[in-house]
Amino acid sequence: MLLEKSKLLPIVLFSLAVITVTSLAGAKEAKEAGGEMEILADEMILEKKSIVATGNVEVNSSQGRMTGDRFEVDNEAETGLMTGDPPVLVSQGWQVTGKRLEIDFAAEEVFVPQKAHLQSDTMEADAEQMRILYQKRQAVLTGDVVVVNQERRLTGQKVTIDLETERMSSKGRTKLTLPSSDLESESETNDN
Repeated sequence: MLLEKSKLLPIVLFSLAVITVTSLAGAKEAKEAGGEMEILADEMILEKKSIVATGNVEVNSSQGRMTGDRFEVDNEAETGLMTGDPPVLVSQGWQVTGKRLEIDFAAEEVFVPQKAHLQSDTMEADAEQMRILYQKRQAVLTGDVVVVNQERRLTGQKVTIDLETERMSSKGRTKLTLPSSDLESESETNDN
């Protein structure tokens, strides 16, 4: 009987992890997206109110994929923290890195408080901080923002990027540097 109980323990722990992680992703989102969240790590501690995963951590969900060295989840606060060297989030064709990734599961947001970097096939952006707003499909970059998009360089203090269209808007003092080829083609258009 004791042997049978010890065999059941890993199954029960795994079931609890899947249930806990699914609730972290949001039951509504999991049902709508038809997805679940999967956490892979070298070591994992599951408690009633938290999960701590360490060593080669990979988190996969319908929202994307995160990798890092350590992933902590607070079930009550519905928050998570991914750290690493650096932690990486890949979602919707974008790659996000920074000193750490702070996740708010309820608000569907990821905050990068230091050394924020955002990259797609056609754009790269760096800033002191960044907030990814999944519901609005936006990235809001603040503090010494530099965005390079097809040889165009935009600098400012606050830049919002639409993650679907790559449309940018800037608030505060902003500088846009255009390559000479853009200026030449614009001058040719004006001459005709």
